[in-house]
Amino acid sequence: DGYLRMGRETELKSLSIGSSADGGFAVPRAIDVEIARRLLKQSPVRSVANVVQTSTSGFRRLISIGGTASGWASETGARTETNSPKLAEIVPPLGELYANPSATQQMLDDAAFDVSNWLASEIATEFARAEGAAFINGTGTNQPKGFLTGLTTAQNDAARAFGTLQFIASGNATGFDPAPEAKLIDMVFAMKAALRQGAVWMMNSATLAAVRKFKSADGAFLWQAGIVDGQPSRLLGYPVVEAEDMPDIGAGASFPSKPFSIPRTPEIAMKRAIIAPPTLAPTALAELKAWLGISTSREDAELTGLIRTALELCEGFIGAMPLAAGCEEVLPANGEWQALATLPVTAITGALAIAANGTRTALSANDYDIDIDAAGTGRMRLARTIDQTRVAVTFTAGMAESWDTLPDAIRQGLVRWAAHQHRTRDNDKALAGPPASVAALWRPWRRMRLA
Repeated sequence: DGYLRMGRETELKSLSIGSSADGGFAVPRAIDVEIARRLLKQSPVRSVANVVQTSTSGFRRLISIGGTASGWASETGARTETNSPKLAEIVPPLGELYANPSATQQMLDDAAFDVSNWLASEIATEFARAEGAAFINGTGTNQPKGFLTGLTTAQNDAARAFGTLQFIASGNATGFDPAPEAKLIDMVFAMKAALRQGAVWMMNSATLAAVRKFKSADGAFLWQAGIVDGQPSRLLGYPVVEAEDMPDIGAGASFPSKPFSIPRTPEIAMKRAIIAPPTLAPTALAELKAWLGISTSREDAELTGLIRTALELCEGFIGAMPLAAGCEEVLPANGEWQALATLPVTAITGALAIAANGTRTALSANDYDIDIDAAGTGRMRLARTIDQTRVAVTFTAGMAESWDTLPDAIRQGLVRWAAHQHRTRDNDKALAGPPASVAALWRPWRRMRLA
């Protein structure tokens, strides 16, 4: 009244955000929902390795190491028996990479940013770092055996034992000899021509800084920078991959000259065994053949196998088993509630105690408690202490009991993925992830579970 009638300002009241009691409490704080991440070194090994999706932890790969012999003879001359080819087996050591962060339900519901997606992103970043480091320097005990920790020798292909990696001595304990380009060329051509087709250089930034300065006798740099965005730089014509887990130049530092393969077994495959595979109805094969325009039965076995492969890939993508199957997971034997990795669980059918020698003893229903929640997460805990340290839990899991009852998007994606595998079976595209059309069909069904 005083202000409006007479312009008096002595009784004006002030609300200020500078003081909490004078109004600051009423002003909400804005939080930037994009969280900046401190950049950590990550190894790009996966981008150049041969990644194999497996359904069991017992992965094996057979390698032909040659040995076949031949001979010349006249039309009617005697032909003696020749040597047969020899096989070797690669059995990579496997381990389980895990992360177990916790978040309260109140935090998930009320935080100013998407906590679940943030946690998933952080876990993925850490997995990439740990995986890359293990694939280069892993010990082989409960983790991959790094390719730098294997046996090495200076012997060439004809002399060295299978499973050892060849190295080319640089001639200098702290660097290279006066002709570094010659050593690098020697390293390239120590590899057989067929192996050079997919070879890459891999080194850390310190080594890269030294190698990038190398010049040939005419003064030209050996290094060729990538001139198109997304293309790698090249050294002597081969791509260069920068990996910080590789060692610095120094005495005894090893840089193997052979390509390598790294099998990848996801956590769910390592913990679970399929004891009763899903049943494929005849309509599954019929739908795939109709999509491909195939009317004969000559390829039925191959096409059925592609559908089963698509089922495994679908589970890895959406985090749930599409078709019902009988499964078994091995858990530690303790009294804590433990969640099964497979989703969605429809029934827990039994449990067996596993002794150190592998002997299994069935447990009675009174020996353990079970629970299956609405989301299909199965849980189990022991009701009493047992002598063994492991328990095998048997259960059934799956989104649908039969092919015909699968959600349309899941079923269509399975058909398209199997068809894609069939059409690209003779080239590397068959090893890639699901096509964009399949990913679009499956993405709404993806599940993410936080511990």
